[in-house]
Amino acid sequence: MDQHAVFLLLGLANGGVFAALALALVVTYRSSGVLNFATGAVALLSAYIYSFLRQGELILVVPGLPRSVSLGGPVPFAAAVGLTLGLVGWTATFAMANASTPDQLAALKKATDRFHSIAVAEQSGYGLLTDAAGIACIDMPGMGGMGVHWANGTLVGDPAIWKNHPEALVYAPGPDGTLTLAAVEYVVLKSAWDATHTYPPKLFGHVFNLTTAPNRYGLPDFYSLHVWVWKHNRAGTFAPWNPAVTCPS
Repeated sequence: MDQHAVFLLLGLANGGVFAALALALVVTYRSSGVLNFATGAVALLSAYIYSFLRQGELILVVPGLPRSVSLGGPVPFAAAVGLTLGLVGWTATFAMANASTPDQLAALKKATDRFHSIAVAEQSGYGLLTDAAGIACIDMPGMGGMGVHWANGTLVGDPAIWKNHPEALVYAPGPDGTLTLAAVEYVVLKSAWDATHTYPPKLFGHVFNLTTAPNRYGLPDFYSLHVWVWKHNRAGTFAPWNPAVTCPS
Protein backbone atom coordinates (compact mmCIF):
# COMPACT_ATOMS: atom_id res chain seq x y z
CA MET A 1 0.00 0.00 0.00
CA ASP A 2 2.85 2.36 0.91
CA GLN A 3 4.57 1.59 -2.39
CA HIS A 4 1.38 2.40 -4.30
CA ALA A 5 1.13 5.73 -2.50
CA VAL A 6 4.73 6.57 -3.40
CA PHE A 7 4.16 5.83 -7.10
CA LEU A 8 0.91 7.81 -7.00
CA LEU A 9 2.70 10.85 -5.61
CA LEU A 10 5.54 10.49 -8.11
CA GLY A 11 3.02 10.24 -10.95
CA LEU A 12 1.17 13.33 -9.79
CA ALA A 13 4.43 15.24 -9.53
CA ASN A 14 5.54 14.22 -13.04
CA GLY A 15 2.10 14.96 -14.42
CA GLY A 16 2.18 18.38 -12.79
CA VAL A 17 5.51 19.13 -14.48
CA PHE A 18 4.18 18.19 -17.93
CA ALA A 19 0.98 20.17 -17.29
CA ALA A 20 3.04 23.23 -16.33
CA LEU A 21 5.16 22.92 -19.49
CA ALA A 22 2.03 22.59 -21.64
CA LEU A 23 0.44 25.59 -19.94
CA ALA A 24 3.60 27.63 -20.52
CA LEU A 25 3.41 26.87 -24.25
CA VAL A 26 -0.24 27.92 -24.40
CA VAL A 27 0.27 31.13 -22.41
CA THR A 28 3.29 32.11 -24.52
CA TYR A 29 1.42 31.50 -27.76
CA ARG A 30 -1.74 33.32 -26.62
CA SER A 31 0.20 36.35 -25.43
CA SER A 32 2.72 36.69 -28.26
CA GLY A 33 1.31 34.69 -31.15
CA VAL A 34 4.62 32.80 -31.37
CA LEU A 35 4.90 29.07 -30.69
CA ASN A 36 7.99 29.24 -28.50
CA PHE A 37 9.67 25.98 -27.46
CA ALA A 38 12.20 27.74 -25.23
CA THR A 39 10.26 26.24 -22.32
CA GLY A 40 12.45 23.15 -22.62
CA ALA A 41 15.61 25.21 -22.36
CA VAL A 42 14.25 27.05 -19.33
CA ALA A 43 13.34 23.73 -17.71
CA LEU A 44 16.85 22.40 -18.35
CA LEU A 45 18.42 25.53 -16.89
CA SER A 46 16.18 25.21 -13.82
CA ALA A 47 17.28 21.60 -13.35
CA TYR A 48 20.93 22.63 -13.77
CA ILE A 49 20.59 25.39 -11.17
CA TYR A 50 18.75 23.08 -8.79
CA SER A 51 21.51 20.50 -9.12
CA PHE A 52 24.06 23.04 -7.95
CA LEU A 53 21.85 24.38 -5.19
CA ARG A 54 21.30 20.84 -3.89
CA GLN A 55 25.02 20.76 -3.19
CA GLY A 56 24.87 24.16 -1.50
CA GLU A 57 26.82 25.80 -4.33
CA LEU A 58 26.19 28.91 -6.38
CA ILE A 59 25.95 28.31 -10.12
CA LEU A 60 27.84 31.55 -10.77
CA VAL A 61 30.87 32.19 -8.60
CA VAL A 62 30.92 35.81 -7.41
CA PRO A 63 34.46 37.14 -6.83
CA GLY A 64 35.06 37.73 -3.16
CA LEU A 65 32.19 35.50 -2.05
CA PRO A 66 32.40 31.85 -1.03
CA ARG A 67 31.48 29.25 -3.63
CA SER A 68 29.10 27.53 -1.27
CA VAL A 69 26.81 28.70 1.51
CA SER A 70 25.38 26.58 4.29
CA LEU A 71 21.79 27.21 5.32
CA GLY A 72 21.29 24.04 7.31
CA GLY A 73 21.84 21.63 4.44
CA PRO A 74 21.53 21.45 0.63
CA VAL A 75 17.74 21.16 0.49
CA PRO A 76 16.97 24.23 2.68
CA PHE A 77 19.53 26.22 0.69
CA ALA A 78 17.96 25.25 -2.63
CA ALA A 79 14.49 26.02 -1.34
CA ALA A 80 15.51 29.41 0.05
CA VAL A 81 17.27 30.54 -3.12
CA GLY A 82 14.49 29.19 -5.36
CA LEU A 83 11.82 30.97 -3.34
CA THR A 84 13.77 34.22 -3.40
CA LEU A 85 14.36 34.11 -7.16
CA GLY A 86 10.73 33.22 -7.79
CA LEU A 87 9.41 36.08 -5.68
CA VAL A 88 11.78 38.59 -7.29
CA GLY A 89 10.86 37.45 -10.81
CA TRP A 90 7.14 37.39 -10.10
CA THR A 91 7.18 40.85 -8.50
CA ALA A 92 9.22 42.43 -11.30
CA THR A 93 7.16 40.89 -14.11
CA PHE A 94 3.73 41.78 -12.79
CA ALA A 95 4.80 45.18 -11.51
CA MET A 96 5.90 46.19 -15.01
CA ALA A 97 2.76 44.78 -16.62
CA ASN A 98 0.37 46.43 -14.16
CA ALA A 99 2.17 49.77 -14.26
CA SER A 100 1.88 50.25 -18.01
CA THR A 101 -1.72 49.27 -18.74
CA PRO A 102 -3.52 51.81 -16.48
CA ASP A 103 -1.42 54.65 -17.88
CA GLN A 104 -2.15 53.54 -21.44
CA LEU A 105 -5.88 53.25 -20.75
CA ALA A 106 -5.87 56.71 -19.18
CA ALA A 107 -4.25 58.09 -22.34
CA LEU A 108 -6.87 56.29 -24.45
CA LYS A 109 -9.70 57.82 -22.41
CA LYS A 110 -8.21 61.27 -22.84
CA ALA A 111 -7.85 60.76 -26.61
CA THR A 112 -11.44 59.55 -27.07
CA ASP A 113 -13.22 61.80 -24.56
CA ARG A 114 -14.48 64.11 -27.33
CA PHE A 115 -16.28 61.22 -29.01
CA HIS A 116 -18.96 61.21 -26.34
CA SER A 117 -20.55 63.46 -28.94
CA ILE A 118 -21.59 61.40 -31.95
CA ALA A 119 -21.61 64.58 -34.03
CA VAL A 120 -17.91 65.09 -33.25
CA ALA A 121 -17.22 61.44 -34.09
CA GLU A 122 -18.89 61.83 -37.48
CA GLN A 123 -16.92 65.01 -38.15
CA SER A 124 -13.78 62.97 -37.46
CA GLY A 125 -14.61 60.37 -40.10
CA TYR A 126 -16.60 57.82 -38.11
CA GLY A 127 -19.88 56.54 -39.51
CA LEU A 128 -22.65 54.20 -38.38
CA LEU A 129 -21.81 50.56 -39.04
CA THR A 130 -24.50 47.94 -39.61
CA ASP A 131 -24.17 44.25 -40.30
CA ALA A 132 -25.15 42.57 -43.56
CA ALA A 133 -28.77 42.42 -42.36
CA GLY A 134 -28.85 46.14 -41.62
CA ILE A 135 -28.76 45.64 -37.83
CA ALA A 136 -26.91 48.40 -35.97
CA CYS A 137 -27.00 47.21 -32.36
CA ILE A 138 -24.97 44.04 -31.95
CA ASP A 139 -25.68 41.58 -29.15
CA MET A 140 -25.37 37.88 -28.38
CA PRO A 141 -28.06 36.13 -26.30
CA GLY A 142 -26.52 34.68 -23.18
CA MET A 143 -23.29 36.65 -23.61
CA GLY A 144 -24.37 40.28 -23.54
CA GLY A 145 -23.98 42.98 -26.14
CA MET A 146 -21.47 45.18 -27.86
CA GLY A 147 -23.74 48.04 -28.78
CA VAL A 148 -23.77 50.30 -31.81
CA HIS A 149 -20.56 50.84 -33.76
CA TRP A 150 -19.31 53.95 -35.50
CA ALA A 151 -16.38 52.92 -37.70
CA ASN A 152 -13.71 54.88 -39.52
CA GLY A 153 -13.19 53.31 -42.94
CA THR A 154 -9.82 54.99 -43.45
CA LEU A 155 -8.44 53.59 -40.20
CA VAL A 156 -9.89 50.13 -40.89
CA GLY A 157 -8.12 50.09 -44.25
CA ASP A 158 -4.83 51.07 -42.62
CA PRO A 159 -2.81 47.96 -41.57
CA ALA A 160 -1.18 49.95 -38.77
CA ILE A 161 -2.66 50.01 -35.27
CA TRP A 162 -2.64 53.24 -33.29
CA LYS A 163 -3.43 53.04 -29.58
CA ASN A 164 -5.13 56.41 -29.38
CA HIS A 165 -6.87 56.19 -32.76
CA PRO A 166 -9.23 53.19 -32.63
CA GLU A 167 -10.91 52.05 -35.83
CA ALA A 168 -14.35 51.99 -34.22
CA LEU A 169 -16.26 53.62 -31.37
CA VAL A 170 -18.87 51.57 -29.52
CA TYR A 171 -21.97 53.19 -28.03
CA ALA A 172 -24.24 51.42 -25.53
CA PRO A 173 -27.99 52.12 -25.79
CA GLY A 174 -29.74 53.27 -22.62
CA PRO A 175 -33.31 52.44 -21.53
CA ASP A 176 -34.61 55.47 -23.45
CA GLY A 177 -32.51 54.68 -26.51
CA THR A 178 -29.83 57.27 -25.79
CA LEU A 179 -26.41 56.16 -27.00
CA THR A 180 -23.47 56.55 -24.62
CA LEU A 181 -19.82 55.96 -25.48
CA ALA A 182 -18.87 52.68 -23.80
CA ALA A 183 -15.89 51.16 -25.59
CA VAL A 184 -13.52 51.39 -28.51
CA GLU A 185 -12.61 48.66 -30.96
CA TYR A 186 -9.39 48.13 -32.86
CA VAL A 187 -9.85 46.42 -36.22
CA VAL A 188 -7.37 45.33 -38.87
CA LEU A 189 -7.93 43.09 -41.87
CA LYS A 190 -6.09 39.81 -41.49
CA SER A 191 -4.67 39.88 -45.02
CA ALA A 192 -3.24 43.36 -44.52
CA TRP A 193 -1.72 42.53 -41.13
CA ASP A 194 -0.36 39.11 -42.12
CA ALA A 195 1.36 40.64 -45.15
CA THR A 196 3.97 42.19 -42.85
CA HIS A 197 3.68 40.14 -39.64
CA THR A 198 4.03 36.49 -38.63
CA TYR A 199 1.96 36.87 -35.47
CA PRO A 200 -1.47 38.34 -34.63
CA PRO A 201 -1.72 41.94 -33.40
CA LYS A 202 -1.61 42.72 -29.70
CA LEU A 203 -2.36 45.81 -27.59
CA PHE A 204 -2.33 46.37 -23.83
CA GLY A 205 -0.92 42.87 -23.43
CA HIS A 206 -3.92 41.23 -25.15
CA VAL A 207 -3.88 39.35 -28.45
CA PHE A 208 -6.60 40.37 -30.91
CA ASN A 209 -9.51 38.03 -31.61
CA LEU A 210 -9.84 36.58 -35.10
CA THR A 211 -13.18 36.69 -36.92
CA THR A 212 -13.20 34.59 -40.05
CA ALA A 213 -15.32 34.94 -43.17
CA PRO A 214 -18.17 34.54 -43.75
CA ASN A 215 -19.39 36.70 -40.88
CA ARG A 216 -22.38 38.88 -40.11
CA TYR A 217 -20.55 42.03 -41.26
CA GLY A 218 -19.75 40.71 -44.73
CA LEU A 219 -16.07 41.40 -44.13
CA PRO A 220 -13.05 39.27 -44.99
CA ASP A 221 -11.10 37.71 -42.10
CA PHE A 222 -10.22 40.39 -39.58
CA TYR A 223 -8.57 40.86 -36.19
CA SER A 224 -10.30 42.91 -33.50
CA LEU A 225 -9.96 43.93 -29.87
CA HIS A 226 -12.58 45.67 -27.74
CA VAL A 227 -11.53 47.90 -24.86
CA TRP A 228 -14.32 48.85 -22.46
CA VAL A 229 -12.61 52.02 -21.38
CA TRP A 230 -15.79 54.05 -20.76
CA LYS A 231 -18.10 51.39 -19.28
CA HIS A 232 -17.39 48.71 -16.71
CA ASN A 233 -17.50 45.18 -18.08
CA ARG A 234 -17.64 42.43 -15.48
CA ALA A 235 -16.60 39.96 -18.18
CA GLY A 236 -13.31 41.85 -18.53
CA THR A 237 -12.05 45.15 -19.90
CA PHE A 238 -10.95 43.44 -23.12
CA ALA A 239 -13.86 41.01 -23.54
CA PRO A 240 -15.86 41.42 -26.76
CA TRP A 241 -19.26 41.12 -25.04
CA ASN A 242 -20.53 43.11 -22.10
CA PRO A 243 -23.29 41.45 -20.03
CA ALA A 244 -24.55 44.91 -19.00
CA VAL A 245 -25.21 45.99 -22.59
CA THR A 246 -28.53 45.07 -24.19
CA CYS A 247 -30.05 46.03 -27.49
CA PRO A 248 -33.65 47.25 -27.70
CA SER A 249 -36.02 44.56 -28.92
